[in-house]
Amino acid sequence: YALQCAGLAPQLQRCQHCAADAPVSAVIMDSQAGGWRCLTCHGSFAGTAESLSPRLLKALRWISKHPERALQLKITDTEGSQLLQTLRHYFAGVIEAPLTVGS
Repeated sequence: YALQCAGLAPQLQRCQHCAADAPVSAVIMDSQAGGWRCLTCHGSFAGTAESLSPRLLKALRWISKHPERALQLKITDTEGSQLLQTLRHYFAGVIEAPLTVGS
């Protein structure tokens, strides 16, 4: 929600490289790309600890669309921890990215 308010929300509808919209396996949230990339497009195992299953990507899309209803989401504690870890990593990447000022 904070990233949405700042205009920095991730693009959650499709892979930022190949434009696939329905991943068949885990996706990697990539703050430099501005959204997620499928494992095929990611190119390495670096950063894959912060991956999301298609189910968690669907949950993240739902939270993005309905932030006021996020506490109604039905996920396991393990899924919640994975989602939180992934979002923390993504948020840190956005915050730490250098600002670009237009000329």
